[in-house]
Amino acid sequence: MEEQKKLKISVFDIVIVAAVIVAAAAVFMLLKPKDVKVAAPTTVPTEFTVELVQVPKGAADLIQPGDAIRDSARNYDIGTVVSHEVQPYTVQVADEENLTVKNAVLDRYDNILLTIQANMLTGGTALTAESGYQITVGTKVYLAGPCYAGTGYVIAIDRGDA
Repeated sequence: MEEQKKLKISVFDIVIVAAVIVAAAAVFMLLKPKDVKVAAPTTVPTEFTVELVQVPKGAADLIQPGDAIRDSARNYDIGTVVSHEVQPYTVQVADEENLTVKNAVLDRYDNILLTIQANMLTGGTALTAESGYQITVGTKVYLAGPCYAGTGYVIAIDRGDA
């Protein structure tokens, strides 16, 4: 015949279980996260200048203020054109008579200083456009507008109020 063993609970067992529950509650209260409010990221209108180099002569006539600009390599929205300035494209040539190096203008090309405005997210380690495109001085950019494209570098950033 089988004997059934009865479960015997003593006062000591109840005290141990109660102590474990109190300790767990204390740990939970100490380690639980505080009430955290996540704020939506704020944006600041920011202007930056990109120097497009060795653009075919006359391409600057296609650029209009208000044009939407995209990164043609990674397909990010970058911003809108505020203004542009055309400068001559120069190359360095050796002047063997005077043993110097001079800048010579090539008439087939222009450099274009393109000022772009974008709403940049504040905070973080870099200026980031709303599309996720990161802007720093010296960044190489592959820009595309409605009827034009070019390669250049960010040469200046005006953060305005930031």
